[in-house]
Amino acid sequence: MINLKEFNGSDYSNSVLELIRERCSSLTEFYENSQYFFEDPVDFDETLLKKHIKEDTHDHLELLGSYLAELESWELDSLKNILQQTVDELSIGFGKLGLPLRLALTASVNSPSIDHVCELLGREVTLRRLENFWN
Repeated sequence: MINLKEFNGSDYSNSVLELIRERCSSLTEFYENSQYFFEDPVDFDETLLKKHIKEDTHDHLELLGSYLAELESWELDSLKNILQQTVDELSIGFGKLGLPLRLALTASVNSPSIDHVCELLGREVTLRRLENFWN
């Protein structure tokens, strides 16, 4: 559950609000659409997993994780570039990497742009969630 005392006015919470406000028309929607910014997801929808997690997904996310771990700058442009580089190297469409990544980080296939999500979550959280996704 989001702790409102921690949420109130912090730079992080303001960034979350800015990123998802267009997707929300009520406080309930805000809560539902922002939980993953404050808590690691633990429950994953089996239907989504079956649809978006394929035999090669682990290898794809592992490769991306290695590139993300080596990034010098955890900024939006760098994240966009490394995502595109990984897709190009694997010769796959962006959805084959982006949707599983989105699931690993948010437990959903609906979120703001995944590079924005990675940037806001930060390196440590992003890498931890990628690793925990397979455990």
